[in-house]
Amino acid sequence: MEIIARNQFLSGDNRDPTQCSLFYFALGKFKLVQGLWRQAAWHKEQSMMIKFLNNDFSQARWRTAALKNAFALLSKRRFEYAAAFFLLGGSLKDAVNVCVRNLSDFQLAVAIARVVEHSDDGPVLRDILTNAVIPTAFKEGNRWLASWGFWLLHRRDLAVRILVTPLQDIANIWDNSITEIGGSLYDDPSLALLFSQLKLKTLQTAKGTSEISGRTEFMFVLQIARVFCRMGCHALALDLLRTWSFERPSTAVHDSPVIRPPPSPLGARFALEPAFRRQSSIMIDMDVSTAAPTRTASPSNNVAPPSEGEVLTEEGDLVARKAGMGRLMKSAKQDVKVPEFDMSAFF
Repeated sequence: MEIIARNQFLSGDNRDPTQCSLFYFALGKFKLVQGLWRQAAWHKEQSMMIKFLNNDFSQARWRTAALKNAFALLSKRRFEYAAAFFLLGGSLKDAVNVCVRNLSDFQLAVAIARVVEHSDDGPVLRDILTNAVIPTAFKEGNRWLASWGFWLLHRRDLAVRILVTPLQDIANIWDNSITEIGGSLYDDPSLALLFSQLKLKTLQTAKGTSEISGRTEFMFVLQIARVFCRMGCHALALDLLRTWSFERPSTAVHDSPVIRPPPSPLGARFALEPAFRRQSSIMIDMDVSTAAPTRTASPSNNVAPPSEGEVLTEEGDLVARKAGMGRLMKSAKQDVKVPEFDMSAFF
């Protein structure tokens, strides 16, 4: 942010300190702004600002004076400078509200909140994400923005589901009321790439992936393939349909090796098949014992428990398989006699 502040100050010919005060105040560099005002001899507010910034804003008296000046600047519609004075008065909440409501720039509000709070979990930042970013994403049908907002709010299961599931279904799950939902079409092929990268990244994303029905994911992939065809990229559409994996998170142990599809002959792959990516460890970001499902449970079939004879049969099959594997490994370890190389065999 310091680089942005310096570029803002150097952007104009006059080098106006009011253009960079918001960023420097967010960084807490009040004395630096005072030094910039000393160089602005052409500005009509120079003497007043130098005198005002010379005060100690750790005292409640001068913080109140800064807030009064901020409200006065709001009445003059100098919104960015008013947000700077709100920061000078120690009111981060009012500063970001000016950015969101008056400047219509929630990106600026998010940047200021992250810098001032020195964290991605601050209460002001979470309020911006909940009341500004997520509703804006639903209103515009922006799945990328909604996924990013849910990710920062530690609802990473919804960050994955929002990429595939209809927006109305996610709005019904989300606690806060969503008043407007824009028409969202799956016309961005990069959504498939983001979904493939996130769906098994953490425990929360794996939980969100398990709550997406197979038909919903199938229709999503099919729609992305249609988009590729409309773009004239038929090879990418074919490769996507051929290599997409509908795998689900599972803890089952498979006795037989997993059969992978053969590699695509295309030189430039779409990089979506997990079989050809480096498998990394899943990140634990939730309490498995207390996590509540966000989708109704599937109907369970009343299956009778196996009888004692069936259990003994399964155990016998397991012992037999292990014994057969042991004999196979023992035979593989035996020395194999290789005939000596004879040059005359080629003539």
